[in-house]
Amino acid sequence: MLRPRRVLLLPLVVCLIDMPSVTFDPQTTLILALVVFGGAALALQIRRLKTAERVLRLSVTEMSDELAEANRRLDLQATTDALTQLANRRHFSEFLEQEWARAARGRASIALLMVDVDYFKRYNDAHGRQAGDRGLRRVAEVIGARVKRRSDLAARYGGEEFAVVLAGAEEAGALSVADWIRSEIARQRIPHGASSVSDYVTVSIGVATASPLSGGWPERLITDADAALHRAKTLGRNAVVASSSAARARVTPALE
Repeated sequence: MLRPRRVLLLPLVVCLIDMPSVTFDPQTTLILALVVFGGAALALQIRRLKTAERVLRLSVTEMSDELAEANRRLDLQATTDALTQLANRRHFSEFLEQEWARAARGRASIALLMVDVDYFKRYNDAHGRQAGDRGLRRVAEVIGARVKRRSDLAARYGGEEFAVVLAGAEEAGALSVADWIRSEIARQRIPHGASSVSDYVTVSIGVATASPLSGGWPERLITDADAALHRAKTLGRNAVVASSSAARARVTPALE
């Protein structure tokens, strides 16, 4: 493939070759020389401009990629709790609204777990704030390990309280998930020297389920789960309780 400056100079070279007997006066020679060098300079400038254009396009692409990554990080920061790396309260509220509407369209149910670390204020007082933060991260890891479906969400609701949304779950399935979380956290054996329940960190869990198609609002689901959580605490903590009036309160031993 011929380069731009060769393409520009080729007709002139051919012309000169075909005119061997022609003599040029100094002025014509100067004009021809200017044409030759001007064409070469123009070709060189075109090459430089094309190179600069390629570099500019590459820079724009890289900047676009960096901007997209920065926006992704900002979105993640806006929806993630910094301490536990679970969803934050804002993301939880948006997700619950979204899944509530989806469940209504699909005639499905939805379940909510409210998880509270037992005697966490005492834990902070006895072990210090940094230990408290480490304990919350451990609890969050257990919850996050169990909640993996894209249709579900684990979030830090506030302080030592966590929320789990289980899309499409019936009460039995939600209770099974809650029992696993409660048992697994107890098995972590995180020392808690100020608990009245156990020598280790435990959690109480309230479970509520609803069918959005029958009416109501997501706030009612939260209210029901909170009420069940309160019941779990009054029954001695380290417990899982369902909000359904037909469900039997499920209280488990402090140690397993």
